[in-house]
Amino acid sequence: MDKFVVYTWGWRGFGGIPVVGTVEGQQTQFRMPGWWFQQVRQGSGTGDYARFLRHIDGTLLKPTQDATPVSGMRRIFDVPKVHRYVCDHGQGYFLLENGMAFVSGYPASGSRGNGRTAGNIYAAHLVSFKDDAGNDLTGTNYPKIKQITSSSTTDGGGPASTSYFAVDVEGNIYSWGENTNGELGRGDTTDKTDARRLDMSQFGTRRCLCIFTFGYVSGTTFAIMDDGSLWGTGDNATG
Repeated sequence: MDKFVVYTWGWRGFGGIPVVGTVEGQQTQFRMPGWWFQQVRQGSGTGDYARFLRHIDGTLLKPTQDATPVSGMRRIFDVPKVHRYVCDHGQGYFLLENGMAFVSGYPASGSRGNGRTAGNIYAAHLVSFKDDAGNDLTGTNYPKIKQITSSSTTDGGGPASTSYFAVDVEGNIYSWGENTNGELGRGDTTDKTDARRLDMSQFGTRRCLCIFTFGYVSGTTFAIMDDGSLWGTGDNATG
């Protein structure tokens, strides 16, 4: 298949009015940010967001027409292929092949990472990211994500409490959401609605290769670093 398209049903990213119990699959719609259209239109491989014209592995995105533009994208409304999809209790995360992370779904735990808890049951929106001081990351500082994951922690079928994590191509970790047991690695147990970067110094400047989070009511998180070390935080009731 030349183009990987995600079809979903329920509450995730239709780009239309939600209907509870929907069982007919519909192609997911992405609400691309304004800077994406500007960057594709420029097509020169330069600009504040030029790195998103390339795949996570650094190669140019595959042109969608016979002509081969410098940028790898041909038309202003082209959307990169979906690289990974992560679904939990009420949210869906879409990681595009160029490192852009999108989310749609129920408003549990501030899934969009922008400090709000309002839901997004329409077109999938770009996830907002902040640095370790809480400043918005934009332009050349906006992270190119290589992994995004989440864990739903429910109690007897009750409302979902979810922790979210992302890792960028530089090895930085971003965390937000449920933090009852300190699973976000921020040094406290307060829930967070902003997707904030963890200071790499707390890992001895090690870079993260991948991260895992899971739990039922009580969450735990583990990260594998570039030197092979394993780091953990969160619930430790059973050691």
